[in-house]
Formats: sequence, structure tokens, C-alpha cells
Amino acid sequence: ALMLEQAPGAHFWLGVDLVVGASVFFFPLVADTARFAPDQSTAASSVGAGYGVPALIALLLGGLAAATSGLTEPTPAGMVAEFFGSSAGVFGAMLALLWVVGGEADQPFAFLYSASVSAQSLASWLPIWASGVALVAVSAALSLLVESTFWTDLINLLMAILVPVLGVFLADFFVVRRRSYLSDSLYDRRGAYSGVNWYALPTLIVGFVLYQWISPAGPPAWVEFVDKLIPGVAPSAAAGVPPVLITLVFSFASYALIGRWRIEEAFYMSKLRV
Repeated sequence: ALMLEQAPGAHFWLGVDLVVGASVFFFPLVADTARFAPDQSTAASSVGAGYGVPALIALLLGGLAAATSGLTEPTPAGMVAEFFGSSAGVFGAMLALLWVVGGEADQPFAFLYSASVSAQSLASWLPIWASGVALVAVSAALSLLVESTFWTDLINLLMAILVPVLGVFLADFFVVRRRSYLSDSLYDRRGAYSGVNWYALPTLIVGFVLYQWISPAGPPAWVEFVDKLIPGVAPSAAAGVPPVLITLVFSFASYALIGRWRIEEAFYMSKLRV
């Protein structure tokens, strides 16, 4: 619906970019969801069902919005009513309401759980329930003190960080390590993967700058700073260039080349594959 309202017209690749961006934003939650699964099949099926079904519904609603473009307002009730009749529109609106309530009610808990697990990596001595309580208190206070538009802008800035991170993750797993990890070392602070992967930092920095050049994202003060710092910004708005897709492909390709050239422990075999 957002793409249909753009001037001078809809950009197909920006619509695809929105779908890919939604998946990128939730990939840290996917990792936390699968962390405690008993085996790979259970992890894949739980993540696939939990995130695949809502994504399919969103795609179907997007297709319905495109089919009714120019005929009615891009709302669930209006689209269903235009396509199937007024009575079906009321029923469709009720289903959409139930889906939104059911799908969004657990999101704060999922994000807080993910943040609590991440806090354990920084402070392993802190009980997870204590970090959870602290995060709930801080989140509640910030939600009362800070305007909601600021959080939307902050999420957009976070997206510019997550996209190159995911590109590096995918390249490291599929190309550099060739799907081979020492699984025990992933949880060992002094294991084979301890320290900072300096070869990934250039890709992360350049990927973030590339995203900001294509589509400046963040609080208004940050966007204004980017507009002044980088000349010729925002080809996304001017020509429909998809920032998520371009940055993801760049991050994947650049780190894959650097990693295959410089990282020597790619021969490590994961015990999960034995």
C-alpha cells in the first residue's frame, strides 16, 4: 500500500525491498528462537512456521492491495469489500484485526527475550531474569518519555546496520567456512572464533555508508547530517533504488571475496555435520 501511494508511481523493487527488509529485521529473533531447539529439523520447522505464515499473509494482502489499486482505500476492509462484497469486507476486517492483535501482542516479549539473551553474552554473571526485569523497566520508562516517531526513525537506522551484518553472516557461513563451524567454539570465549573479525569491519562500515547513501535512515538530525556529508544521496526516492537488496548483495559479495582470500580456518568441520 505504501508503494502504491508513492509519486510518480509504484516501484516494484522497493516493494520487494520492504519484504526483504522485514525478514532482515527479524533475523536476530530467528537466531534466538532456534538457539534452544533440540535439533536442526525442529529449529527449521519452528522458525519457518512462526515467520513464514505471517509473511505469506502479508504477501497475500499486498497482492490484494495491488489488485484493487485505484478502486478503494488500501485498507483490509476496503480491499476485501471491493473484491468480494461489503459483507465479506466486514468479515475480512475482523480477520485482519485478529491477525494483527495475535501477531503483534508477542513482539515486545520476543524482543525483550532477545535482548536478555544478548545481555548474557556481555555479562554472563547476570541472571537472565534480572536482565529481563531491567530491560522491561527501562523499556517502559522510555516508551512513556520518548515520542513513538523517534522509535520508528531509530528502527530505520537499525535496519541500515543489520543489513550488512546479515550479508557478512551469510557469506561467512556459505562461502568462507563452506557451512563448516566448530559448534563448541561458538560458545567458548577463548575458542577458535574469539576476538574481533577485523576482515569483516570494512564490509560492515562500507555497507552501512552505502545504505545511508541510497536511502538516508534515522532520526531527522542524523538524516540531515547524512545529506550534508554525502553528495547525491537518496537515489532510492528519486529512482526507486532498493537499499536493502543492494546493500545485502554488496556485503555478501565483498566479505565473501575478502574471507576466501584471508581467513585460513575455513577448513574447520562442524561437529553437527559428523
